[in-house]
Amino acid sequence: MISRLLELVSFALSQAFDAIEADWLDTRQDIADELEARGFEPEEIEIALDVAGRIRESLEFDPLPEEMLKSNRVYKFLEEWKLTPEARGYLLGLVTKGRITPQQRETIVERCLSIDSNEPIGEELIHNLTNWVISGDEDELGFYLTRTVH
Repeated sequence: MISRLLELVSFALSQAFDAIEADWLDTRQDIADELEARGFEPEEIEIALDVAGRIRESLEFDPLPEEMLKSNRVYKFLEEWKLTPEARGYLLGLVTKGRITPQQRETIVERCLSIDSNEPIGEELIHNLTNWVISGDEDELGFYLTRTVH
């Protein structure tokens, strides 16, 4: 699911930056029509267009930082869509308290993004993912995700 969503967002962004602000709503509809004609579902298209719109706004209207940021938060917008605020807060708290490293947090988030479900991921699943990432028990993690999500 994540690769399909990334494909949609990529296409939407490529079209979105060609549109001027006044034409964004028309362009958004044109993109949706094109993606629907290619066989994508309306729910997927809406998510991709929302993510593309937020990225577009962020890049166009946010001032650029004066110095290089030390971050690899590539999936920020997808993370906000996939994880509940409570789940994101729980992970941030673990990093702040030093219970997990920022790299482990990224691993957990990437695992969450790979779960093929339209339901947001809450604190309980994040707690279990965190325990398995810390313990390194990958076999148990895969079994748990298969049972939980499907």
